[in-house]
Amino acid sequence: MENETTNSVQKKHPKLTIPTKEAGIITLAKNVIVKWDESPKINLAWTDVAKFKASVTNFEASFSEKKDETGSRSGVTSSLKMLNKEIDKSIKHVKNYIAELFPNEDVRVYYSKLGIEKENNQYRLPLDKDKRLHALEQLLKGIETYKLSDKKFGKVYWEDTYNRFSQLKAQALNSDSMVSQHVSTKIEEKPLIRKTLNAIVLLIKANYPDTWHEELRVWGFQKEKY
Repeated sequence: MENETTNSVQKKHPKLTIPTKEAGIITLAKNVIVKWDESPKINLAWTDVAKFKASVTNFEASFSEKKDETGSRSGVTSSLKMLNKEIDKSIKHVKNYIAELFPNEDVRVYYSKLGIEKENNQYRLPLDKDKRLHALEQLLKGIETYKLSDKKFGKVYWEDTYNRFSQLKAQALNSDSMVSQHVSTKIEEKPLIRKTLNAIVLLIKANYPDTWHEELRVWGFQKEKY
């Protein structure tokens, strides 16, 4: 006996989803903006194409800035890492200078005036960036106090090191601030954009009950979960 269900097989559309990654959301949203602008009958009571476009533009600008800053931050991080290694190596020379000045004393008592602290069982400039910057300031004062300015690793060297470290620290802080701003923008805009896209999908299904699948593709939707 012929199985009756063989005659009732329905055409299935592949399941699609709204993108979750930022780049995918931006691409889809920009396609939707173009089509929505041409479709005055597609209306939402709580937003419109102008507001949606402003939200997407803000999100895209923030996303682009974040990508640029992430690349920039990587370079700053690398430069800071190299400079910190140089500082850790060079401070040993200053410790040797102090040992030469006070050969019969426990030279560790003089370290504090040079910004040198005991950290992880080592006498060094602290690793924390803020503390290290302050320690470099102390070191410059100590260099003058102990009359080490003319040494190879004296005033000129440590002034240059201080300036380089200060600049890189400021660049890192600025990059981190820009990335934080994008995170804030993403928290505000991303859910709203996805909410709008999902609402438009439902509107298209309601307005095109027989051809909604094809219409979604016209709008730029390639996948669908509904």
